Amino acid sequence: MIVQNGTTTAFNQDTAAATDLEHMAINFPAAAQGTLGFGPVNLVFPSITQNVMKTQDVTHTNFAQTHKFAELAYPFVGVGPTSLPGFGFGL
Repeated sequence: MIVQNGTTTAFNQDTAAATDLEHMAINFPAAAQGTLGFGPVNLVFPSITQNVMKTQDVTHTNFAQTHKFAELAYPFVGVGPTSLPGFGFGL
């Protein structure tokens, strides 16, 4: 007869952190000065800047526990003068 009894316990925890920092700047050069009917002008678009910062923190935790029980038997059965192994299972 074979008897097996087992227990497993598992604990797992992992953490991830990410940071993203982005910077963008667009500067338009000044156009050549021109003269219109009301006087000289300098045609320039405004500069554009943008800053972005993103962060992310993630933590994952899990716990698992298992139990296993198994039983196996090999009885011997007599057939005439010779005994032959038979099979009987109880799982």
